[in-house]
Amino acid sequence: GRAWPAAVSTVSWWAWMGGVVGCGMVVLATRAVTVMGIASFTAVTVAVQLIASAAIDQYGWVGAEVHPLTVTRAVGILLLGAGATLVVRG
Repeated sequence: GRAWPAAVSTVSWWAWMGGVVGCGMVVLATRAVTVMGIASFTAVTVAVQLIASAAIDQYGWVGAEVHPLTVTRAVGILLLGAGATLVVRG
C-alpha cells in the first residue's frame, strides 16, 4: 500500500546494514561451507556472533541497553572461541 514508502524512510541505518550483512553471509556460506565444512562454518559463525553481541552489549550500539563485559562473560567468550578453534582444526 501507500504506507510502505513512509515506513522505509523511518528505518535506521543499522537495520539496512543487517540486510546487507545477511546477504553477505549467504554468499560467504555458499563458498566457505564447501571449503571448511558445515560444522566448522557453524562454529566460527556462532563464535563471531557472540563476540559481536558482547561488543554491542558493552557499548550499547544500535540502541541496545548497556550490559558491561564481566569476567564471567569474557571467560565464556574465550571458551567458545577455543571450542570453535578445536572444531575447525579437528
